[in-house]
Amino acid sequence: MFYIKKEIMSLILAINPGNTSTKIALFKGTKLLKTEVVRHSKKNLERFDHFIEQLEYRSNSVKQFLDKNNIDPKSIDYFIGRGGCLRPLISG
Repeated sequence: MFYIKKEIMSLILAINPGNTSTKIALFKGTKLLKTEVVRHSKKNLERFDHFIEQLEYRSNSVKQFLDKNNIDPKSIDYFIGRGGCLRPLISG
């Protein structure tokens, strides 16, 4: 018997906010389509007292990435983020 691995072709946006950068990647299944590292200057980040206050600032970086690459956010199947600002959430 043969097993054929069916590749998942979902569109996935991965976001990794770091200390001084935001890494953004777009995947189609397991294939990397686009990636970008957005650097944030110390001067821009100094105006925020806490990391969570940077949400709108960093969100704009992600929106610009999507616009620049002509990606409609509604076409994305999964959004994946990395970071420790959120409390544990209920899945589903």
